[in-house]
Amino acid sequence: MSTGRKCDGYTARTPSSVLISPQSSSDEVAGRRSPPGLAAIKVYSIPFRMPGSQRDRQLLHYFCVQGANEFAGFVPNEFWSKTALYASQNETIVRQSLIALSALHVDLSGSGCSSRSGSGSGPGPGPGHPVGDATLRQYGKALRSLQTRIARSSGDGTCAGRFETAKTALICCVLFYCFESALGDVPAALNHLDNGLRLMNKVLAFRDDEDDDEEMRSIRDTLGRLDMQATFFDDARAPALALVSRRERERGLSVGFGLGSGSGGAGPATSFASLADAQKQLIRMSNWLLRFLQENTAYQGQPASCIPASVLAEKHRLTREFDLWQQRHGIFTACLAPPPPPPTEPGAADRRSADRAARTLLAQHGVLQMLLSSKVPDRPQVFGAVPNRAAEELVQLCQDVLRLDDSGDAAATAGPALMKPWTLSSETGVVVPLFLLAMKCADEGVTARAVELLAASKRREGLYDAGAVASLVGQLKGAMSQRRQQSEELGLGSSQEDALEHWVADLLDQAPGGASTMAAMLD
Repeated sequence: MSTGRKCDGYTARTPSSVLISPQSSSDEVAGRRSPPGLAAIKVYSIPFRMPGSQRDRQLLHYFCVQGANEFAGFVPNEFWSKTALYASQNETIVRQSLIALSALHVDLSGSGCSSRSGSGSGPGPGPGHPVGDATLRQYGKALRSLQTRIARSSGDGTCAGRFETAKTALICCVLFYCFESALGDVPAALNHLDNGLRLMNKVLAFRDDEDDDEEMRSIRDTLGRLDMQATFFDDARAPALALVSRRERERGLSVGFGLGSGSGGAGPATSFASLADAQKQLIRMSNWLLRFLQENTAYQGQPASCIPASVLAEKHRLTREFDLWQQRHGIFTACLAPPPPPPTEPGAADRRSADRAARTLLAQHGVLQMLLSSKVPDRPQVFGAVPNRAAEELVQLCQDVLRLDDSGDAAATAGPALMKPWTLSSETGVVVPLFLLAMKCADEGVTARAVELLAASKRREGLYDAGAVASLVGQLKGAMSQRRQQSEELGLGSSQEDALEHWVADLLDQAPGGASTMAAMLD
């Protein structure tokens, strides 16, 4: 670590360089056995030497070979493959945080279930949770270390010193958010995220984008994604980061990319540079979309003739951005390799991963595009159509993503069929799109398929537990059925083509804290 060499991250492949020794560690001698999930790791690689116990090294190895990929979700990104690991090389606090998060991943993945049953609301793990005391102690140690580091850095008068401390704190905020959301403690997770977002805005106020190094850009992109995740979780929450400037909202994002450029650009659309590039552009567009919708709630239910021309013009620009994104995505995917070969052939895993990521982004884009199309002015037919072909295609995309994920698990195990493991990710994948379709679509066939996929997926993506979301939709559908029956008994009639969201609008208004608050209220 003292050589000054820089960690370049790692790939998903696990080099057969070092075998985990079956010898007992000092912790095991003391009567504390290593987490059972670590025994399954046959090879590992850390791109730098690290101090600590054998258990600490095993947990960091676990992060490299499995945990990081799952935390990144369906779309790989540099924060998990490089930034966090590089910071852990020189920052003890980040290393402690990664070890705690890896231990939590081992505990929860090995248990085959989430840390909490039900909605996942409320502080801390529930009764009978599988999280070990050693994991919680390690997490507490990381929290205290960061507090000490921040207190000591207050006397550092150099800009470089303050910047490095801020970078470390931001990485830890992301890791702490992931830890608490995995436990199901939504308020604690959001508190860590909000702390990180406030600090990020302070950093941005004093530094230009051009001044940021590669690691800070990776951190900013990650916080931007988590900011959007939290905003979708709680409709009353506004995005904390402005990923699109006022000038870009007035002219468009895509200057230089052809059909969507500025105020009348021309020429063919160009491909994305990578899946990460496609994801970054989609997050920026979703940030713009939610800000646009929140700023124009006064026009809800108003006809187009009552909406200012400037608002309609901005919606038109945003619609063009979504159309252009889809064109660029199509060009990018057309350049990918042919369909995934059999799982045993070389390159199958990489091709399957790219296909899965591309489909995930397309599903997210489709739901956002429907949301934009349905608002300002209101167009109830977007989600209210029965049958709803557009929504059916998006549900099918999500099903394809989950199928590709399952085939990857099967290829990795290459043994007898086992019960599907519970998957823990920090990033948004297919749970949010399926939840939104289940809530907003009047087509009950779409809702039923979305709920079925959620219940079977055994996934947690950040704040969203798929099983809890499926259970919540089931509870709300029960409330909808009762209200339909009461409406018919009173002679008021009821439409069988109204979305679930329509029938429980008052419950949604009473739950400003998001899905977990609503579930607790229904309980």
